[in-house]
Amino acid sequence: MGLSFSNNFNFADANPGVLDNFNHGTMVTSVIKSLVGSHKGVVNDVDFYTIKVVDDAGGITITSFAAGVNQAITSGLDCLVMPLQFDDATVQSLINSLLDNNCIPFCSAGNASGGSVSTVVSPASKMNAVAVGAVKEDNSYHYTNLLGVTFVCGGYGQNVVNNAGGVQLAYGTSFSAPTAAGIFAGHKEISGLLDNKKVVQKMKNSCKKHEPSLFGYGILQA
Repeated sequence: MGLSFSNNFNFADANPGVLDNFNHGTMVTSVIKSLVGSHKGVVNDVDFYTIKVVDDAGGITITSFAAGVNQAITSGLDCLVMPLQFDDATVQSLINSLLDNNCIPFCSAGNASGGSVSTVVSPASKMNAVAVGAVKEDNSYHYTNLLGVTFVCGGYGQNVVNNAGGVQLAYGTSFSAPTAAGIFAGHKEISGLLDNKKVVQKMKNSCKKHEPSLFGYGILQA
């Protein structure tokens, strides 16, 4: 398995390819897929798909969002990382369609901070979506979108690669969602389970309980 992405789809704009001028998708992707020496930062036999639904100005429409979801279903993906905030009357039905087709939506919970604890944002807030929150290295939280979170993992202060090729620290639940997807891949490979909902249940069962109880099932364990 190489580290190039050969399965690329752009539903955000008319530009060819999936070049990330907004500098968000590149950093998210670098959490999932990396290479240090001969060590790959993913499990074996994983196929990666890049589905661009956010335009170069950071905008997203229901047309691009729905097209991305439908492409994930058409491609038979086991999971879809949604490191974004977007809502529309049809988002719940699209989440349902993913799950009906054995594709798990890993959604960033939201990046509210500095105030009282609040509800996770859409699409993480939709029923049966996997809402992933972020914790710091000391297992405390900074982002307060915790009501309705499924579980939490690293995402505050992640080492990422930006679209200029530089390494930097990134902060946000956009980086915890792909971390959870990577852990999902590990659980799936080890368990050999075909039903991806059962893989998510194994993830929940392996979580380390930690206060506050707002962490849902707890802190994900790889």
